[in-house]
Amino acid sequence: MKLCRVKSVGKNTIYEIGNAILSKLHENKEKLSSETQCALFETDGSKATFEEMIKNSFTEKMLNTSIEELMLFVNDTNNKAKTHAIEEIFFSDAINSIRFAVTPKYLSIIKARFGYDDGKYRTLEEIGNAKGLTRERIRQIIAKEIRRIKHYKTKKALEAIIENIERLLFQYNGILSINDIAKDSYFIGGTYEHIRFLTNLIIELHEDRYRIIEKIFFTSLNNIEIKERNSTIHEAALRCQFPTNKERFFQEIMTVIGPISKDYLFYFLIQKKRAEISKENILSPGRLSIVQRIKFILRDVNEPLHFTEIGKLYKSHFGGLTTHVSEHERLIHAKLDYSKDFIIVGPGTFMLRDKFKTPDNIRTIIEMSKEILQRLKTISDTKYLIKELQSRGANVENLNEYSLKHILLEYPGFVGYRKFEIGIDELADKYERKSLSDLIYKVLSSTDKPLHAKEIWRQISKHRGFPRYAIDQRLYDEPQFIKIAPSTYTVKENIPSYEKKYKLIVDFVKEWINLKGHAVSAFFVNEVLKAIEEIKDLSIGLVEHVLATSQEFAKLPNGFYNLANGEI
Repeated sequence: MKLCRVKSVGKNTIYEIGNAILSKLHENKEKLSSETQCALFETDGSKATFEEMIKNSFTEKMLNTSIEELMLFVNDTNNKAKTHAIEEIFFSDAINSIRFAVTPKYLSIIKARFGYDDGKYRTLEEIGNAKGLTRERIRQIIAKEIRRIKHYKTKKALEAIIENIERLLFQYNGILSINDIAKDSYFIGGTYEHIRFLTNLIIELHEDRYRIIEKIFFTSLNNIEIKERNSTIHEAALRCQFPTNKERFFQEIMTVIGPISKDYLFYFLIQKKRAEISKENILSPGRLSIVQRIKFILRDVNEPLHFTEIGKLYKSHFGGLTTHVSEHERLIHAKLDYSKDFIIVGPGTFMLRDKFKTPDNIRTIIEMSKEILQRLKTISDTKYLIKELQSRGANVENLNEYSLKHILLEYPGFVGYRKFEIGIDELADKYERKSLSDLIYKVLSSTDKPLHAKEIWRQISKHRGFPRYAIDQRLYDEPQFIKIAPSTYTVKENIPSYEKKYKLIVDFVKEWINLKGHAVSAFFVNEVLKAIEEIKDLSIGLVEHVLATSQEFAKLPNGFYNLANGEI
């Protein structure tokens, strides 16, 4: 393609053309010499020609790019810059920006700590021994340099990296391998060592949000979420037909649970769960718990079975749990009765919950059941509820006194007691059995100071015997409890300027999602907003509370939120 001449072009246009060329070169991983940059930006345009300048300075690849295409690229770049300013910072530039933020004499310490040269994270002792300094001195130096990285002219670079990390975490449902990061278009120019350096540094900067699990995976999930994710993966694996091809195996799992790192799937199912594999074929799903084994043998059974029959099937597949038949059956019954994966439909008779058809009019049944219990103002039993529902003309279909309790407890507002007994939350005080959520709220609202989960448990334990893990789970599950520090909670009545902060967060997130065109994590919102003076004391827990309770947003997995109307 022949290049045309550039005549009577002002410096500003030459500058824009130069920027476009630089960007094109960056995309193609080529570099401009300093002489070329000087020639490009210092010409007055009166005699020089674009053709001569390019032919003298650039590769054949760049000679094939017309001025028209370059100017279109300039215009496109300018438009993108208005709404995607953070994305314009390339990964290599972000890494360099972080390096330049560090005091030169301490750069080698930061590199060693976070693995700049070899990707290995080193302890304070290891660095101290190599440098002839004490562990405490190394800790002080690193702490100081971390503050410089946070507050130096690296804010935009860090935001660019975090935004792209958050994008990948959303894409892969919260867990990434280093390989997943390296393959991404934003990070593709970085070396393995530099990406490990970056992830190690990001974890140090935001240890409440990120961590490394199993030595090689980067995640934003906590232990509860990882346990739930692993359980979901295993459940999906159990639904597959064996033997199956490894690639098909992974694809079937992702069809059920959504996108996830194939590296993590391989690690969890093949290496950790020991799925049996031979010549790229998966022969069995690997190690299973007793409940998972029962689910595995019942997956093709569509009719209810007595627990003794299930015990026989289990024994034929996996052997007996004990040498005594009665003890084996008792253990099988306990697992069936305890797990929510099974539903009791008759005396000693169970089936998989997934196989049990919920009535089409379940919402009507739920509302009627609440009305009946409200009228009674006491605990009732499901035998009575079934009769009352039928007397009111409700079609209970396949529900009976056994299955009704299980189904009702899947919906909020109901409290289960012994055998067939059931009640409703709003009358818990009358039953003298106040719900755990109400007890926690009473403790938190009785003081204007945030409380640690351990202290909440201590106060509740004075009156009720809830275990500590139940308190932790309830605090984690319900957005009315606002986390303001690790394991430390409060309620909205104790948040200064709560309404003002609530509105500011909602307005910002709506504008951000509309501008960016994709979901955003509560963590990233908190990182951007806490720089604002009027809400500098913002916590990620408050952001999560606002987004979870606002009708403007829909919660997605892994702490991400999108607009509730689904327009984005």
